[in-house]
Amino acid sequence: MTTNKTKSLNTNTAQVVEYSRNKELDRLENLAEFHRQERNERANKIFEEIQKSTLHRAWGVLQENWVSNVGKMKTGISKLDELLGGGFNTKTFSVLGANSSIGKTTLALQIACNVAKTGRSVLFFSLEMSEAEVISKIISREIREQESNKNKWLTTDNIFSCEPQTQNYIYSFIHQEANKWLNNLFIKTFKEPISVDEIDKVIAEHKDAIGFYPLVIIDYVHIIKPEEKTRDERQNITQIITKLKKSSVNNEAHIMGIIPFNRASVVASLHAGRETSTIEYTADYFIGLDLKGIKEDSKQADKETALKGVDGKREVTLHLLKNRNGAVGKVDLIFETRYNLFKQG
Repeated sequence: MTTNKTKSLNTNTAQVVEYSRNKELDRLENLAEFHRQERNERANKIFEEIQKSTLHRAWGVLQENWVSNVGKMKTGISKLDELLGGGFNTKTFSVLGANSSIGKTTLALQIACNVAKTGRSVLFFSLEMSEAEVISKIISREIREQESNKNKWLTTDNIFSCEPQTQNYIYSFIHQEANKWLNNLFIKTFKEPISVDEIDKVIAEHKDAIGFYPLVIIDYVHIIKPEEKTRDERQNITQIITKLKKSSVNNEAHIMGIIPFNRASVVASLHAGRETSTIEYTADYFIGLDLKGIKEDSKQADKETALKGVDGKREVTLHLLKNRNGAVGKVDLIFETRYNLFKQG
């Protein structure tokens, strides 16, 4: 009996020891699993941080940029395009400035048409001229460029007050060009002053409708309605320029704002627009026009002669004063004022 009791006790003790050992093993295994999960979670967090890092995201960022920057926006002025590395990039903002009558609006329109001819959509906000004036300038220049017969060349005034026979010629020309590229150009005019937020809305709606990254030109920036009339001009222009730059990024567009230089600034420079704003700091590109050979200390008679030109041709110098992504330089141009045409000098 004693032997049986001893055996039973030994058996129970062994079972208790085995149970305790198994329980401890389970505890240790659960603890090890917990640490494995903890290590995996830490590793996943570290990997996520790596994924978010600039280096890891670089390829994706570049791919996204390449998709939205399908081809450069060529201005059609070969030396300027060369300085720009092939043309304007999307998601950028440029300023085109000059004194009165130098030809800044005419040059901007010529660039707009050249970009439209590449198949890209162009929005031209004319806040000063009527749509008829803008279209007349375009037709005058295009006929001058394409028509070898000088007798068929037309000035803006010719187009405004033309005879029925000339009207038929213009209609035929427009119809022909519309099928090629003119339908890519959208001219926006407004009866009332428009704000920068309203401009941004038009650009966004246009991009959604067209489905492509547009060139946007605003003539003039200084005519845009300020948000707060209590601010001075410097503050208004600074805010407008900042918002236009933001709009160019958000809408994946290139926006060009046309500005007048201070009357005292005869020579194009980064300082020419400084008295009204800090435009040169915000813009990705700053383009200025001035009369070739004219300096700040030139005589008034020389300035007037240069502005008048010879045989309707005015010598102008285009200065690429700022290029955030490349070279700066200048391009000599001949401005045929009668026919709204700029040619390389």
